[in-house]
Parts: sequence; C-alpha cells; structure tokens
Amino acid sequence: MAPTTTTMRTMPTTSRPTSCLREKGPDVSNRKGRRKPVSDFNNERNVHPACGQTQATAKAVCGINELLRGESRAHRSVGYKNSVSRYHMMTMSRCYETGEELANRTYRPQRGEKHEVFEPKYRLTVSSKYSDRVPQAAFVVNYFYPKVVPHLIKNNFACLKGRGVDAARNTLKEILRSADMEDYCVKADMKSYFASIDHETLYAELFPYMPDEWARWFFMTTVENTGRPVGLDLGSEVYQLAATSFLNKLDHMLDHGTYARYQDDLIFVGSKEECREALKTIRAEAARLKLRVSEEKTFMQPVKRPIKFLGFSFLKHETGRVTMKRLPEKIREERRKLRRMKRRGVPRERVDEHCISVRACLKKGSRSDLMALDRYINQLFKEEK
Repeated sequence: MAPTTTTMRTMPTTSRPTSCLREKGPDVSNRKGRRKPVSDFNNERNVHPACGQTQATAKAVCGINELLRGESRAHRSVGYKNSVSRYHMMTMSRCYETGEELANRTYRPQRGEKHEVFEPKYRLTVSSKYSDRVPQAAFVVNYFYPKVVPHLIKNNFACLKGRGVDAARNTLKEILRSADMEDYCVKADMKSYFASIDHETLYAELFPYMPDEWARWFFMTTVENTGRPVGLDLGSEVYQLAATSFLNKLDHMLDHGTYARYQDDLIFVGSKEECREALKTIRAEAARLKLRVSEEKTFMQPVKRPIKFLGFSFLKHETGRVTMKRLPEKIREERRKLRRMKRRGVPRERVDEHCISVRACLKKGSRSDLMALDRYINQLFKEEK
C-alpha cells in the first residue's frame, strides 16, 4: 500500500487592512493617569539651561528610587494614621506622579494642618501634608545634607543626626571644664525665632550653598507655602533645617571652641572683654538678619554662677567639676502632669510608661531629683497599690 502524504495548505500572506490596525493617536504620555518609563522623566529636558547641575539634581531628588526611599523615611512613626496608610497603599503611583511634577516644575505643595502645642510652651504649628513630606525627605537626604550641612560648624545643634540635645549639653560641659573661674558666659536668645525669619533674607543666606537652580526652586516653593513673606512653620523638616542654618555666618564669627548653639539658644564662654564683643556681634548680626534679640533672655554672667541651657542648670565648681541639674520649674511641671493624670483616672500602667521618659531625663542630671520624684509618685498613687 502506497504511503499517504498529507498536503499542508499554505495561506496567502496578505497584509491586514488598514482599518484593522489601531491608529496611532497623539502623544498622551503627559496626560494625567498615563505613565511614562522611569527613564523619561529622570532625563527630562525641561531644565534650566543656565545651570548644568539642574538635570542631575532633579534626577537625584525626584527619581522614583529616591522618592520611594523618602517615603520610607517619612513613614516612620506615623504609619498608624489613616492618611498615611492610604498613601502607602499607592506608594509607587503617587511617587511616580510626584516625580513627574518635580521634574517639570509643576509641583505645588498643599497647605498644612494647624495644631496647638503646649509643651514646653504654647505654640501654634502647621504640619506639612504627608504627600509633601515625601519629596521634602528626598530633598533633605539627597541635597540639603550633602550640600549645606557641611558648611555648618560642629557646635551647631538641632535637627542634625548626632547633634541633639544630649550632644549640646555634653558640649557645654566640655566648654565649662576648660574655662577659668574668672571667665564669663554670654547667653542669648532670639525672640519668636521661627516667626521672625524673613524669606528674602533666608534665600540670601542659604543660596550661596545651593548653586543649583532646581534646588533653589524647590526650596523657594516649599518656603513660600507658608503664605506669608515672614516666618516659618515648625511642622516641616525643611523649615527646621533652614532655621538651623540661618545663623551660620554668626556661628563662624563666634566659633573659637567655646561657642555652641541650639537653634536660637546661643552660648559663648570667654573673658569679660571677649564676651562683650560677642554680645555686640550677636546684636549686630541679629539686626542684619531682621531678627529681634530677647532682652529678658540675653545677658552676660560669670561661669561660676549656674547657667541655664536646654532645661538644665550647669554649675562649674572650684575643682573644675561641672554638675548638671534639672531646672526646678521643669520638675514642678512634671508633678502637675502627674496630678492631672491622677484626677482623670489614668491607669497606673500608662503613668509608669510616662515616667520612663521622665526618669531617663532626670538620670542625666542629679540623682537626688530622680529619687525625690519616685517618692512623690509613690505617695501620690499609694492607695492604688
């Protein structure tokens, strides 16, 4: 039997009709809701032609990876909030949209929410929206820290990693240990520091450290979001770092190893003549920056007298030893808090949690204050045992 062969029918190769093809419409890559490849907006050509660093800076700050890392940084300690959870569920898309707006300079921050703060004193603050904290965190980490912070002196504290209140207190103790008993100390303070910072003066002071045009645009956009030409809010990391850097020229004038500053609280130690000159320099520089010196908190005193700084009283003894003790008014305030908690029926477990931080703060100073507070707590809540 002859083998059977199967004949494969070959279909004619004809081109599809033009009507079956999807017509290519106009470019809608910039339309809201459509995404472009990440490389498109990272290499956006809408940059200022006068500055060659602008394109690289925009990519370093508003790139998708940088914004995602910024969101992770801003997410810390606030993940329990509903607004943060909603943003976190759409992190990739929200960061992508923000990156496009930053690259095209169409980004506009939202107005923050007002809050009342009662500790350590009453303040009306405005906190930034979480969607604005993400690019601010990316800007701070990728530009402000490497470009501006290296120009600050070592004894400039507040809002900087490794330069908190503990570092400022320890620095003052070292300064007092090396001082003579005949030396003097200048204690200065700016009145309503954050609310008195003029925006144009702020730009003139910080823009020499920000040569990039895009960085200046983002910084100005964030600062002008306050809606007024004078004053910064407390609820933004960019505002806090700007206030920390605002007095940088004054810091370099007084920095001779015996000077420290925590925001607007200034300490200078030296001879009587040096302290007088330092006080004149502080007043002159404050006038140039359109700030007001608080006359009640600005004075000169001998170092052998107690010096109040950051909630503690520092005393230099004849032997060279420096002791640190919590201010009495701070201890009285803690006792008032405990009495309020007792009147409101707060459970003892929550009272103990509150006292953990109080004890940790008192341990930095005199142990007698710590033991006195423990006795007061036991006496106040003895019937609940």
